Amino acid sequence: MTTQLLSNVRYGPRLVHVLDIYIPTPRVAYPTPLFILVHGGGWYSGSKTDGFFVAAAQRLAAFGYCAASINYRLLGNINFGVFPNPNEVNPWPACMQDAQLAVCWLRTQAAHYAFDGNRFIAWGASAGAHIAQQLAARPLIPNPDNTLTTSPVCAGACAHSTPSNLAHALNPGGNPLERALVNTTVLLDYVKASPVNWVLNPVGFSQGTLDTIVPYSDAVELENAYTAVGSPFHFESYAGGHVFTGITTAAAVAIQQRCEQWVLSRL
Repeated sequence: MTTQLLSNVRYGPRLVHVLDIYIPTPRVAYPTPLFILVHGGGWYSGSKTDGFFVAAAQRLAAFGYCAASINYRLLGNINFGVFPNPNEVNPWPACMQDAQLAVCWLRTQAAHYAFDGNRFIAWGASAGAHIAQQLAARPLIPNPDNTLTTSPVCAGACAHSTPSNLAHALNPGGNPLERALVNTTVLLDYVKASPVNWVLNPVGFSQGTLDTIVPYSDAVELENAYTAVGSPFHFESYAGGHVFTGITTAAAVAIQQRCEQWVLSRL
């Protein structure tokens, strides 16, 4: 098995609008399912070249799947002492707009790269999971950068350590990064930015019971949301922390693979 890496392929008009495409030989099928990787980093840091996401993309390619790992606009000028912060750069929904644009652009390239347009699967961890989960459900957010007519909605998602209910950020002791992301005092804005309120296509997700960054209760809320509307989901918990900390690499990869194969089996 070999993998061709196409680096810094442009998907939109901004400098940050680049992605890396991993194309395996041989492939599991023609056309090939495409996993769209969305990196984490608290919405203010991180990159498509972060080791965890490169490893995930390479692993998926080694099994014959295509992968595309995206960059997107990050928060800037964060000041936790000022809320809301009028000088903050790229608050919500900039990151989501970029991710949707990437999906739309990849659809325009499906024939060229032999991607299966019916099997686009968003894949993310932490802040990236927050975005990926919504890519499996959320219709297009108006975006002047996006003039494409293709759909931004993925057929499913794999999401690990998802911040699922940002409304909690307004509570005393709420997550300051979640407040910085939405950067308003309007509860409805946090509700609209929460994956727990965007439930549609199959999602495989995982959460550590000892996570001190995204509480385990967020995963329970997500599980309840899918159950309430009858949408299919696969949920795995593990005795560890945020994004598989505290468990072995082998155990983490096994969880990821079970989520991936479950989603693929539903498409």
